[in-house]
Amino acid sequence: MAKRVSAIWSYIFPSILWNKKIKEKKILYLTFDDGPTPMVTDYVLRELESRNAKATFFALGKNLETEVRLVKEILGAGHQLANHTYNHDSGWRVSSLKFSESISRTDALLNRYLKKNTCSFRPPYGKLTPSQFFKLKKTHQIIMWNLMSYDFDQSLSPERCLESLKQKTRSGDIVVFHDNSKSFHNLGFVLPRYLDHCLSQGYEFKLL
Repeated sequence: MAKRVSAIWSYIFPSILWNKKIKEKKILYLTFDDGPTPMVTDYVLRELESRNAKATFFALGKNLETEVRLVKEILGAGHQLANHTYNHDSGWRVSSLKFSESISRTDALLNRYLKKNTCSFRPPYGKLTPSQFFKLKKTHQIIMWNLMSYDFDQSLSPERCLESLKQKTRSGDIVVFHDNSKSFHNLGFVLPRYLDHCLSQGYEFKLL
């Protein structure tokens, strides 16, 4: 089920964006990892558009190369694109050189589409080595999250995934979903109902 990240991490790593401090309004920041994916991202875009909700898509470089139509549709709808490595590379499992090359390759692809690449980056699995972190923070805004939907957990029922998210949502949260095929069993059920619930509670969905 959905899990919150302990606030202690924002004190240990203040240069990483975990959430936003919101005082006056109820605002959420939706993010989608691992896409864009045909049919899945199409579905996400339709659901967002019908509710005037904005989101940030942490895209894989390999998908930026092959899914040009979806990339253009994401940007055309006013959403953000950001870097999630080229092949969903874990910083703990590949060399720092290969990890850096994966990020640079994806940045180059983003530069084809963006007038200004904000160099926002989310590490797959949230995993970075100390050396990777210290190097990356000089060039990129590292964005993690503080509320994970666990839509990718195929042992988790869509109903439980939704209820857990609804119970744990707070203003300023950076919420993670996944626009990949593996997650669609839960995402397809959860996303529209979660959006409607949050809107009914007075939340707005903004760009990071």
